[in-house]
Amino acid sequence: MRAESRLDAAPRLLSPADAARRRQLRRMKGVALAALLVMAVVFATGFALQERIPAMAYVRAFGEGGMVGALADWFAVTALFRRPMGLPIPHTAIIPRRKDEIGRTLGEFVETNFLSAEVVRGKLETVEIARRIGEWMRQPEHAARVTDEASRAATGVLRALGDDDVRELIEDLARRHLLDPEWGPPLGEWVQRIIEAQAHHGAVGVELGHQLVVAHGHPAAVVGTEGRDASRVGQWFVNAAGAEDPTVKQIGDMRRRAPLDR
Repeated sequence: MRAESRLDAAPRLLSPADAARRRQLRRMKGVALAALLVMAVVFATGFALQERIPAMAYVRAFGEGGMVGALADWFAVTALFRRPMGLPIPHTAIIPRRKDEIGRTLGEFVETNFLSAEVVRGKLETVEIARRIGEWMRQPEHAARVTDEASRAATGVLRALGDDDVRELIEDLARRHLLDPEWGPPLGEWVQRIIEAQAHHGAVGVELGHQLVVAHGHPAAVVGTEGRDASRVGQWFVNAAGAEDPTVKQIGDMRRRAPLDR
């Protein structure tokens, strides 16, 4: 009685969509069984009359082909999910026995053919996400909405975090982005490129002009000068102070060691 009650209660546990699918499955099973019975009747009729009516041999063959096809389809579909008629036939009940292997194979197929770096990169390049986001953000109402949502989220996060948490977060970010990276090699490479391109001459001119201005008490003269202008300012002070001035001599030595662009 308990087993029967469980079977009776099982359909009531189905969702409306599952119940509709079950009714459709039963209807298709009935149609398939009816077609099989029709082919069996056609086969039996042709087989019984083929001796008296030779043309009925074609009807028998038609019915025989229909029955064989129906039985083959039934066996193939049934063998995927269970053993046909409960017989231990090899290579049946494939999905229940090999579901883990099938799932792993399908996952590898999807990962290789749909989620690989090349495929994803190509899809992202064709989608042009940055351009679409930029066009969307150009609308004032969209930009205002994003700003409002971001400010609310930031306010909520700051309210949820304590002072110690914020301090630790700032220290961690500073350590990660300012202290941990090795700045020496990239800065050295950057300076090397500047020197090779002789782009440092303008900076040296600015510094020499500044030194001359400060040395002779005219700091206002260097405001707004850079590059060749600062070099001209420095040359003007050299001419004004005279070649025998100690500062001029010192800076002249500096200019000879780091020649400026004229």
